[in-house]
Amino acid sequence: MRERALDAFRGRRTVDPGELPIAESTLAVLSALPLEWLIVSSGFRVEHTSAAARTLGITKAGRLIDPAIRAEVTRAVRSREVCESELGNETGQGAVPRQLRLRVCPLGPQRAVVLIEDVTHPLRVDAMRRDFIVNVSHELKTPVGALLLLAEAVKSSLDEPQNLGRFVDRMQTEAERLSRLINDLTDLSRLQASDPTSKREAVPAQRLFAEALDSVRLIAARNDVDLVAADVGALTVEGDEDQLVTALRNLLLNAITYSPGDTRVTLSASVSHDHVDLMVSDQGIGFDMRYHDRIFGMFQRLHRQDQIPGTGIGLALVQKAVERMGGQIRAQSAPGQGARFEMDLPRA
Repeated sequence: MRERALDAFRGRRTVDPGELPIAESTLAVLSALPLEWLIVSSGFRVEHTSAAARTLGITKAGRLIDPAIRAEVTRAVRSREVCESELGNETGQGAVPRQLRLRVCPLGPQRAVVLIEDVTHPLRVDAMRRDFIVNVSHELKTPVGALLLLAEAVKSSLDEPQNLGRFVDRMQTEAERLSRLINDLTDLSRLQASDPTSKREAVPAQRLFAEALDSVRLIAARNDVDLVAADVGALTVEGDEDQLVTALRNLLLNAITYSPGDTRVTLSASVSHDHVDLMVSDQGIGFDMRYHDRIFGMFQRLHRQDQIPGTGIGLALVQKAVERMGGQIRAQSAPGQGARFEMDLPRA
């Protein structure tokens, strides 16, 4: 009987008069599980499947095609025991590597049920969290270490007034860098914890521009970047003023960070029917549009930490804030040709 079952799964179909249709009650129980599932019969034919299981790329034309899962099914049929395993799968949509947790239960000599848990997302979240902790630790260590060294330098230069001013300026720079990091983390926590229905009010665009520019003016001057704001008159947008200012500030900081000296960052706006576009344009290093979606990902960066400092959460904060106010964020860029970020928001 065991060899007969194995022959069936290898494709040599043998009719078993005891092979009965799956009961509707069994399918109902499987559909209620928080897992994806397949019922596989001889020749690795898929008799029944959950809807989402079809998107995993493990079936084709009504047959189970993933070799690793087929091996697990064969092992369960051979042993007549429940088999558990975890395996990587790269045959999904867009060839996205997946990590699947399997539980294969034999249902008689020529049939098995495969329970599948896609654990890719939590694993990726854990990896991003680890990367984030590494990045934040590095970002914290740099200004804190600099402040300690500068404090020692100030202490040893009390009798040299000509050096004190230079050391104090450096200490202020590092303290500001530390403050920006803390503000980003605070904004991230606030956006993730607050009610999705943000405060909505009519906010003058000119006031938003003024507040955002004032918050980055010293940093721009230090980087020899010129800030220019267009006159938008009485134009108003609808949204949460604090979150709008934070979003604009992050876009400006991003533009300043990736711009060489003696260049310009421009803040402007345009109106289209019932929407307003707030735009930040720079003349910086730009990026390849293939990475458009990636730059808005949490903890994602296109440049190495030792090239350009940062945690990779600024643009993610912008996207989260804009979407919460019913808008969307998009970008246009090319390597070496600067970038333009547009916040598309409801017009008040």
